[in-house]
Amino acid sequence: MAARKSKLLELRKAELELADIVNNFSGVTSSAGRLSTAHIQFTDSLTATASWLAAYRNAKARKLPEPKAVEFAEDVTSMTQGSSLKSQLAPIQRTAVGKALTLFQTFTISDWNLMYSEIFGVGTKGIPTKTVIGRVYRTIVATTLFNTLFEDVIGINSPFPTPIRTVVEGMEEGKEPFNIALDMMLELMEPLPLIGGAAKFGNTPLGPIASSARDLFVSLSDPFNEDKLDDTGPLWEAGGRFLPVPGLGQFAKSKRAFERGESPYGIVQGSYTKGGGGMEGLSGLGGLQGF
Repeated sequence: MAARKSKLLELRKAELELADIVNNFSGVTSSAGRLSTAHIQFTDSLTATASWLAAYRNAKARKLPEPKAVEFAEDVTSMTQGSSLKSQLAPIQRTAVGKALTLFQTFTISDWNLMYSEIFGVGTKGIPTKTVIGRVYRTIVATTLFNTLFEDVIGINSPFPTPIRTVVEGMEEGKEPFNIALDMMLELMEPLPLIGGAAKFGNTPLGPIASSARDLFVSLSDPFNEDKLDDTGPLWEAGGRFLPVPGLGQFAKSKRAFERGESPYGIVQGSYTKGGGGMEGLSGLGGLQGF
């Protein structure tokens, strides 16, 4: 039903800039490029379709006429799942330099805009303070539940900030209070477009293309990655990021997980298990750490 009624879902691509890059290749290279991004398109279509159906059913429950219900579903899907249609991109994504800086940032930009304007109500007139407080409270509760599901149940890193978990881990590792506070601040900065990932993970804020180029040059001096403090990977991995080779990045991550001692389930799930035990007094935080 969604595919039949929606124009947005038919035209939707997870990252239009990435699709443009792949389309510039030809023959086998182009096919390999499309195959390497097929999993992104597939999972994006699932989440976008689920959001569209939920919004459409909500609109019909509110007795909206069919055209208005479809329009409402399109708007909600674009707002909550992001859209890389050229008419809906942020201004920075419409220039050559901006595309390079914001590659893979379409959802992050859209998500921050949703939080900034709809949840916190900044720049949006007519939203009562009581409504804003309620939205912030529900967002915190939902984020805590999702963090608990991802990290305490499934055992993988959560896509949302986990400031309390960061504090607990800092205490377990014996960090100074200042360093713990700094780590928590960087954790809270993660949702910010451009600088969030750079602040938390130490990447360059110039985007994935510049980051991959840096890793390539670093790996030239250590092609077999003998320096364990060097996280750029061996030369075949760093150089392979510029080639449309399906599964190369995932193979490299799985290889590192295997060498780290992850179980087969952990390798498939993308778990990252740190060595060492935790502080007994903090073990009872359980789900609270999910926040």
